[in-house]
Amino acid sequence: AIRRRGATRLFTERRGFVESTPNYHFQNPSGRHTERFVRLSNILTRPSEISFLAFCLLPQIPTGARYCYVDTVAMLPLVAALNDHWRALDPDRAPLSADSFASYDGLERYAFTRQSESFVLISASSSGGLARRVVEAEPRFDSGSIVHVLFHGSDPAPYLAAINLGYDADHNPEGTLHKTSQHVAENCQLCQDGSTVIP
Repeated sequence: AIRRRGATRLFTERRGFVESTPNYHFQNPSGRHTERFVRLSNILTRPSEISFLAFCLLPQIPTGARYCYVDTVAMLPLVAALNDHWRALDPDRAPLSADSFASYDGLERYAFTRQSESFVLISASSSGGLARRVVEAEPRFDSGSIVHVLFHGSDPAPYLAAINLGYDADHNPEGTLHKTSQHVAENCQLCQDGSTVIP
């Protein structure tokens, strides 16, 4: 509860959502159109807060993992903070190494080479779409080796989420209520309403 509520407050105060206006909306890396998206780098600004987010991640990291594939280089400070925690908690543990596969755009060209000792860390999602694409690209990853830092959809299962930003009356009363809408580019209501799409 502390992890979920604390991270949600941090996300809200640091304006983790980039919001559209009636004049423009966004095309996210999957190709779908949306009125808002999460930019994790917006909340990775202070060392103590990055450390807290890494603390939230600790229970989700697969045992024995030595390598981490991230969807964006903005995640590298978070991996460094995980290593800082492990230096204190488990000094004999080898530090994590990391590399970025560059999200949807880079996934088709990226060669995953260390699957048996690695996991995938995805910055944020509302649907689990990138996680599914990773498994399609590299079937040796299973759902237990893919972790979302932030999730703001209805349910991340079967994939893991360190922080579920969604509203819950008991567990996360400051959570996000409004679900982000996703529109197929060819039939986008936002475009039809005269809004300009921005990749």
